[in-house]
Amino acid sequence: MTPDFISNSRLYIGEQDYRRVIRTFCTNLRDFSPEENCYDIVWVQWVSGHLLRRDFVRFLRRIKRGLRVECGTVSGSGVVIVKDNTAGLDYTDDCFLEEDNSAIRSFNTFCDIFQEAGLTLLNYEFEKAFPKELFDVVTFALTC
Repeated sequence: MTPDFISNSRLYIGEQDYRRVIRTFCTNLRDFSPEENCYDIVWVQWVSGHLLRRDFVRFLRRIKRGLRVECGTVSGSGVVIVKDNTAGLDYTDDCFLEEDNSAIRSFNTFCDIFQEAGLTLLNYEFEKAFPKELFDVVTFALTC
C-alpha cells in the first residue's frame, strides 16, 4: 500500500461511491489496529500469505475488536471476509512460494487460524472455473 494507491482509489471507485468512504489507511498489517466496534465489514484479500501465522492471528484479533459487535448473533455483527490462495481441501500441508515470499495455506490451516483468532466461520466459497495450473482461491466469511 502506498499513498499514491490511496489517492488513486478515488478515481478507481468513482466520485459518487467515494463519498461513502469514511477512512483510508496507509499502513502495514502488522501495525494496523482499527477503532473498536466500528466496522460492519473488513475485507482482506491476497495479503494473508505474506504474514507469518502468528502475525496473521494477531491481525485478525485486532480486526475482530474493530467489528461492530453483537457477538453471538449473526445479524448485527460485523463480518470479516478473507479471500486468498489455498492449497485446497485435498491438502493438509502448507507451502512456501519463493518467487513472492508468500505462504500458501491449506484450507484446514486457515480454519485453525480463524479459530485461534476467536472468529467463527460463517461460510466459504471456492472460485469456480479457475485455471487448474493455479492454486485454488477461497473466500471465507467470518464473524465474532
